[in-house]
Amino acid sequence: MVGLGQRRFVAGLRRRALALPEASPRRWAAALERFAGLLAGKRIVLLGEANHFVHERTAYRAAMIRWLHGHGFRWIAEELSPTDGEHIDRYLQHGDRGALERLVCWGDRSFAAHDRPRPLAGLADYLRHQPTQGLRCEGQALLAELEDLPGLRWFGFDVEYEPGACYAALDSQLWPRADDDAAAERARLEAYLAAGAPQSQRARIEALLDGIAYREAVSASGDLAALAEPMALRERVMLRQLRARLARLGPEDKLI
Repeated sequence: MVGLGQRRFVAGLRRRALALPEASPRRWAAALERFAGLLAGKRIVLLGEANHFVHERTAYRAAMIRWLHGHGFRWIAEELSPTDGEHIDRYLQHGDRGALERLVCWGDRSFAAHDRPRPLAGLADYLRHQPTQGLRCEGQALLAELEDLPGLRWFGFDVEYEPGACYAALDSQLWPRADDDAAAERARLEAYLAAGAPQSQRARIEALLDGIAYREAVSASGDLAALAEPMALRERVMLRQLRARLARLGPEDKLI
């Protein structure tokens, strides 16, 4: 049964909700301007969502990003791996559609030759039922709505959940070997960092090390009930990566 408190909450939402027209998201800006005052002096806007797997989410994201772009927001930080974020950014900057074919979150597995087997015990069933093709279609629709926005940039701050995709962008001397275990793999990467890895590669290798640690923790979890610590590790990694990126952006750069 729905209690009185719940009914009041829903009634309050209905009084305050902004109903957007069903037409193109490009026509929502005028309605959204009622919130413009909230942006004064703000550098970061967080876009929430009810669920990943909802079709209307794409139109909502497109409309909000287009509107915020009109108020000077140029950077998009998304919950996806840094490597996938780089591919999207390359597409937006240079129109390289081939970059979108290498998105792990859209189903690319061409990186498998650069990796070693990494079972994901606790998440295996969940990942097996990911609607990858649907995510690809929705992602393409979103980028099609945004590709005309000048200066739009993108990055991912999640863990490198498929390390092979990250390895593919590194020198082959760093790729994992057939007889590697996690300790040997980490030791080689850490030695490369200690020996003075180029600055352009340091962030990638550090993200790769985080991804290896995350996958090892998930592999040891056994089932969904044991994933609390791996998920906490992932949250810590995301916060650290986001803070590092913010530190590299200019003081006037605004982030969604």
